[in-house]
Formats: sequence, C-alpha cells, structure tokens
Amino acid sequence: MSNNRVLTILIGLWALLGAGLAIYTAGNTNRDSLWIVIAAALIGVAAALGSAALAYRGKYRVAGALLIVSVIIPSAMAYIPNVVALLGGLALVFLAPKPGERRR
Repeated sequence: MSNNRVLTILIGLWALLGAGLAIYTAGNTNRDSLWIVIAAALIGVAAALGSAALAYRGKYRVAGALLIVSVIIPSAMAYIPNVVALLGGLALVFLAPKPGERRR
C-alpha cells in the first residue's frame, strides 16, 4: 500500500471521528451556541475530507494546511484527536518534500 493511500485513509478516519465528535457535541450544547458548533463541524469535516483528497494526489503541504484547519471540529472535552490532527498537519506542512525535490 502506498504512502498516499495510507495517509488518505488516516485522514478520512479523522474526518469520520470528527463528524461523530461534532454530532455528540452538538447534542450536548445549548441553543445559543448550536449554530456555531454546527458551522465549525461542517467547516472542519469539509477541511478534513479536502485534506484527504489532496494527500491522495501528493499535495502534502496544502493537505497539511487543511488538516490544521480541520482542528476546528468541536470535540467537547476529547481534545486528544484534535491535537493529533494538529501535529499531523504541522508535520505535513513542514516536513513534506518541496515540489521539485526528490526523496532519497
């Protein structure tokens, strides 16, 4: 299995987990902040899915930037998945090879 496919699957799993966390959080929030939670969930899950698609195409830096944006997914008190997504996005942005550079 190629690195692109593994990365795509992992980011897709983050999108699914984030959607589940967002649904749980939306169910436990008050009516005043419900629309903010829903908007953050939609933006975060869309960013995670876009990141997965870009990672599959080998555009790691942009995928990392979208993965960082996906950290906006509301997750109540379960902050560990968001931290993992943030660190993964930072790694993709800063450690990905430059466009003309070959890996050794």
